[in-house]
Amino acid sequence: MNIFKNINYIKTGKINFKNRIFLKLVFYFGISLFLFSVVTGSVFASMYVRNTVSLNKKNLEARAIKVSEIISNLWYNEQKRNFEGHNSEKPHRRNMRMIEDIAMAKVWIIEKESGSIIQEKDNSERNIPETYMILPQNAEKAVNAAFKGTVNTTENFNEFLDRRALTTAAPIFKNGEVIGVALLHSPVENLSSALNNGIYTLIISIFVALTLASISAIVLSLSFTKPLNKIKNTALLLAEGNYEAQTDVKQNDEIGNLAQTIDKLAIQLFKSSKESEHFEKMRQDFIINVSHELRTPVTVIRGSTEALCDNIITEPEKISEYHHQILSESIHLQKLINDLIDLSKLQNTDFSIEKSPLSLYEIANDATRSMKQPARIRNIDITVTCNENPDDYIFEGDYFRIRQMIIIILDNAIKFSYENTPIKINIGKTVSENGIKEIKMDISNKGSGIADKDINNIFERFHKSEGENNESGMGLGLAIAKQIAIRHDIEISVSSIPGQETVFSFIFPV
Repeated sequence: MNIFKNINYIKTGKINFKNRIFLKLVFYFGISLFLFSVVTGSVFASMYVRNTVSLNKKNLEARAIKVSEIISNLWYNEQKRNFEGHNSEKPHRRNMRMIEDIAMAKVWIIEKESGSIIQEKDNSERNIPETYMILPQNAEKAVNAAFKGTVNTTENFNEFLDRRALTTAAPIFKNGEVIGVALLHSPVENLSSALNNGIYTLIISIFVALTLASISAIVLSLSFTKPLNKIKNTALLLAEGNYEAQTDVKQNDEIGNLAQTIDKLAIQLFKSSKESEHFEKMRQDFIINVSHELRTPVTVIRGSTEALCDNIITEPEKISEYHHQILSESIHLQKLINDLIDLSKLQNTDFSIEKSPLSLYEIANDATRSMKQPARIRNIDITVTCNENPDDYIFEGDYFRIRQMIIIILDNAIKFSYENTPIKINIGKTVSENGIKEIKMDISNKGSGIADKDINNIFERFHKSEGENNESGMGLGLAIAKQIAIRHDIEISVSSIPGQETVFSFIFPV
């Protein structure tokens, strides 16, 4: 499918020929294929020529040997005479036409005794010598080698023939002795024609192969450059801030892995951008909330102080009331600043927490004693229970911070509980999905509960639930409790049924 897509990509003219990788790949592929074709073609042509000549020589030698056998049988058995004498010349020459037809070549017969050359009587060859003694030296060597019983091939008879030819000399035997030589002259043009046809076929095959290989090189180059261009365009979009961009490259190779990495990067950048937007909104909300929370007590303190300094208030009771109001707002302001400092410290990973072995049961009882007085005002009873020996609930932590976390949860439970209802702290043990033993603490109360729309936001800074019970809250308590839990690797969760019951659950690592 990718090949057809790339071919369609070529047809639509979307190829960027200025793409250096594309040009390099096509160039390198083209050069490699061309060199391969030249080397392979040269080797093949050389082997083809050598094998064709070798086969032709073998064929010619086989025919020469056959002719020598025919002559030996025909002339010796039928004529019952040697090559000597004028009376034998005529039948010999009559048989030469038949012999040449059988051999499919020009045939000369040379007798050993006289050295005379017998040929077909209607021979059109020029300057045919009557005896082999006057042949050129190289040609004479071939005849002498045949007289010695060796079949050999040469091109040294061309000056006596009307065209270039290969000549094979084969000995003629009579009673085991060489009595003559048969010379077969095969035109070279037949061999040259076969060689030329083979070379032409090779050239056409190489041209077709190069054409197909060039198309394959372009398609293969596109399979590299097309996804790379998509990845580049996606990277440019990411640089412009479009974090929803995707490469849309689906390949099971290194380029596909690179595209998947870019896509994952885009997803992470998209999430990070959303988180940045969320954090920026939280920062702005934080500044607004802090400004509001600071402005209110400062305004009250300043107003009360100015009234006292300007002697606007002179009645002792009113003056005392204004003093108490200033003190109350100062305490509120101090608590707000302390909470902000605590939250900042807990969110700072460089801020170290001193941990030591602690008893959760003891800390829970300590926190309960501290909250007895505010709970008594609303006639609320706080109880701590554990399922096993209290000494079994030991973990590593900071006593002050864990106590602070429990007090924050109890303070919220007291504010939102119905009067005359209990707050229960239950401590027990549980086993995680991995089979690890852990300590679990549940703090439950019966009251107005937490609305579904607020339950996911209660641990955010300055988040305040609506209602008259929370008018004095600043929205930092649960955020501090969450940070304390995070720094101690404590899992904190909440479940609530509005109007009935709310449960804060803590899982402590042992």
